[in-house]
Amino acid sequence: VSLLILGSCCSGLAYGSWTKAFSLAKKSSSVSNYMLTNPFVSAIYGYLLIGDPIEKSAIIGGAVIMTGLVLFNFGPALAKKTG
Repeated sequence: VSLLILGSCCSGLAYGSWTKAFSLAKKSSSVSNYMLTNPFVSAIYGYLLIGDPIEKSAIIGGAVIMTGLVLFNFGPALAKKTG
């Protein structure tokens, strides 16, 4: 049951949102990296919806992914300010 909920609801919602974002984006590169958040967001939804435990490795992986997204989106602006 958990796999069905995570697969159809959580991942489906993430893929649908990602597809919609592609149709609205001016540049596909501004959206493409967000697909990497799908497993992390699905784990959070699983926890919130059905109480599925989140492993420490998922939290660490999610933090690495989010850090990468911040650097991708704001890295050039931060480099200009410090350089």
